Amino acid sequence: MMAKLIGILGVSAALVGCQWAFELGGQPPIDTPKLDADREKAEISALLESKDYRPFFEPSQLVNDGVGIFSDGGALDGLPRRWGRSYPKTTQAASSVVDRMAIDFRTDALRQLTAEAVFSQDRPARFVADYAWQNTFVTKPYVETARRSARLVKRAGVWELDALSPMALAPATTKLSITMVRLKVDGKPALMIQPGEQIASDLAPRVQPGSQARVEVKVEGKAGGAPAPVWTFMSRPPLREHVPLKDEGNGLYAGTFTFPQTPGRGHVVIDAVSDDTFTDLTNGTYDAAVWGVSYFVLGGDAR
Repeated sequence: MMAKLIGILGVSAALVGCQWAFELGGQPPIDTPKLDADREKAEISALLESKDYRPFFEPSQLVNDGVGIFSDGGALDGLPRRWGRSYPKTTQAASSVVDRMAIDFRTDALRQLTAEAVFSQDRPARFVADYAWQNTFVTKPYVETARRSARLVKRAGVWELDALSPMALAPATTKLSITMVRLKVDGKPALMIQPGEQIASDLAPRVQPGSQARVEVKVEGKAGGAPAPVWTFMSRPPLREHVPLKDEGNGLYAGTFTFPQTPGRGHVVIDAVSDDTFTDLTNGTYDAAVWGVSYFVLGGDAR
């Protein structure tokens, strides 16, 4: 089971140098009385509600971004000493994954039954920041939307999770857009992620314990132009502290980190936050775009 899970650990990536086309449409939707959509959804639900798969559709688990994560704000003018986000516990104890999905049943080129599913969840949240230099604690409520698309295939009568897009988190009114995350491991191009892409499970990145990584992030405005002044952070493993990425110009930000020594699934959270989210302390301004970039450290049971 673990070997099969390596490729579907929340990653949506296109390995640099590889060429392929994403074919999601396949044949037109099946028009036959033999298709029992309710039964198929029930079988998909049984798969996605299992402990191996449900975390892929729980934003609070995939993007570990809670209050108490410290930034390097003490050395950077205008940033709080610590900041993060919090979510009501009742929101985190979510209902069925399938209940939050729009599912379209199709067939692929081999007439194999597939399901294209779009997961969407709105949840109340709070941006919380501690400004030690002003002795001020600021709370800004907002509503966040988590979205992820998935492709499932029914093989030999059993549904399998075949591909995933990134889990993207943002308020409805965001003016920011993360348009690319690129990762280099030990100096070599490893993966590139763009909005909405899906990737087959066997193409997910796997890394050696302690490998050195460089992450590059492209941030744009919603209309494709330059965003308003923005901070771009990496929530770096394993301690999850926010580390500002270096502004390389033209909306590109970059930073480095070391993969953990412990085998298993992990993720680097890329967090683009508008400057006025930090500097405007009075009117509730909050604007951010968040992506979780997953990886798998090899070793032990993870081989």
